[in-house]
Amino acid sequence: MRDGVLAPDAQAFKVLVVRGNDTLTLDGVSRLVDFANAGLPIVLLGGVSSTYLGTNQAEAVTKSQEALKKATSLPNVHVMDSYDGLASTLNSLGIKPATRLATNATWYTLRRSEPESNVEYYFVYNDDLISPAGGGKMKTVVEFSSTGTPYEFDAWTGEERPILTYTQSDNSTSIPITLAGNQTTLIVFKPEGQEHAHRHIADVSEGILGVSLLKNGSIALKVGPKTSTPPSFTRVDGTEETVTPAPGSPVTLTNWDLTVEHWDPPSNLLDIEGGSVKHNTTHKLPHPVSWQEISGLQNVSGRGYYSSSFAWPPCRSRSNGAVVSGAVIDFGFIAHTLRVSVNGHTLPPLDVTAPKADISEWLVRGVNTVEAVVGTPLGNAVRPVWDQLQTSGTKANDKVAGGGPPAVGEYGLLADVVVTPYTSVVIRTGSGSSSS
Repeated sequence: MRDGVLAPDAQAFKVLVVRGNDTLTLDGVSRLVDFANAGLPIVLLGGVSSTYLGTNQAEAVTKSQEALKKATSLPNVHVMDSYDGLASTLNSLGIKPATRLATNATWYTLRRSEPESNVEYYFVYNDDLISPAGGGKMKTVVEFSSTGTPYEFDAWTGEERPILTYTQSDNSTSIPITLAGNQTTLIVFKPEGQEHAHRHIADVSEGILGVSLLKNGSIALKVGPKTSTPPSFTRVDGTEETVTPAPGSPVTLTNWDLTVEHWDPPSNLLDIEGGSVKHNTTHKLPHPVSWQEISGLQNVSGRGYYSSSFAWPPCRSRSNGAVVSGAVIDFGFIAHTLRVSVNGHTLPPLDVTAPKADISEWLVRGVNTVEAVVGTPLGNAVRPVWDQLQTSGTKANDKVAGGGPPAVGEYGLLADVVVTPYTSVVIRTGSGSSSS
């Protein structure tokens, strides 16, 4: 215990909640009383439990109950009849969570810190098991009980990016975060200092595709094409300013060439030396669809090699003073694995829950080629031979070995691939903005 915090150098518990129907032990109650006397805030929710385990000594139980009830007279011990008001009670005690959401969303967070460097890490996860694959996208403001300069760590590429949209108080930082269903992000706070300081704004509207920091310290907005509401950004002082949208419209890639490298079982399933038997088939697709919707690919596993192209720029590169600066490619959702190249240049690894990337540096005037390689599990390919498979002398369909075949998998590219042009708008350090 230190300053009313339990295990301050590890989990750093600020409060202990014991339910009225929890099972107690003599040693557990003894430690609980010690924590109470040391100043740890304790909430006995639903009254004081009288259920004990591990002893049949009535006298010892009675003494334990008396000690616990005596502890309820301490100012840091609170007895509540029900769950109603628990959150407000904790708030009145000055006990704040490490993170708080501005909306009632099912997001989970985990905090870790490095006391030596004073760096704090937060894992943020949008838990969505209800929405269809690729759905569940949500934006909310997350308040972190940390200050300093925030960064986002990309676990897919290892890249560290400064976060440029946030507001800050003396003891917390509020960051608007958008996550797809089941997507995660890593937020890192570094100590304030000249080497970490950078300009920032409060928020951007949906029409802004990204925010970047220029070498001179200015902030550049990647403004997408016109939508139902004008694209805008909000300064730290709360002032909202609109910006000119990019010319043109998003381009959906069509007329895909698909080559599937089939990984089939050998004709003799007992011959494991040769491994999978491979052969290729080619397919023409107006739009990406699941292999379940392509003739001959229902029970196929392997690699899918996709290719399509689009013209750049997709429209007049200048309109209403706005100049097309670049583009973002979005694959919507990936069920398994994906590697992408644009005009022969391999993109960094993409987050399969939100697979998008800025491809500006690889674009050329005229025809641009996009190639994607999708990997799949072997589940679909083994379904036709499932009853013939054996493991350790036991049939694969035996209940001990696993039972029925794998469920039918949706393989391949599953959503339209969209290239969205944007205009780079540099925010001045004073009022106003300028395009480049």
